[in-house]
Amino acid sequence: MTVLTDALGHRTARRLSTLAGGRSLLIPRMDSDPSSIKARKRLAALVGADLAADLITALAGLRVYIPRGPSAHNSRANPIDIRKVDRLTKRGKSAAFIAGKLGCSERTVYKKRAIIAQRRK
Repeated sequence: MTVLTDALGHRTARRLSTLAGGRSLLIPRMDSDPSSIKARKRLAALVGADLAADLITALAGLRVYIPRGPSAHNSRANPIDIRKVDRLTKRGKSAAFIAGKLGCSERTVYKKRAIIAQRRK
């Protein structure tokens, strides 16, 4: 979180972790390429226009992991249902989509997928 805190400030970094924590984001560049324009729109839809502008200004072109921070998933208090991960994976959903849907990190999704793969062997 220190890279994000250094680039955005503590308050903004915490807000980002609440909105997009547990994800790895590719921060788009400011150019007129159609794919960059779409990526900027997706980022703005995810975190809001002001925060997206701050991210692009500070970290354009970088892939950044956004930690969940203080809002982190607590597996004992709120376990992630492995069946839901399996169902969404079978539907072709990405780890980022599943993490957002279930309120966990992408890493948790990958761990659950590994458990599923071991059980099927």
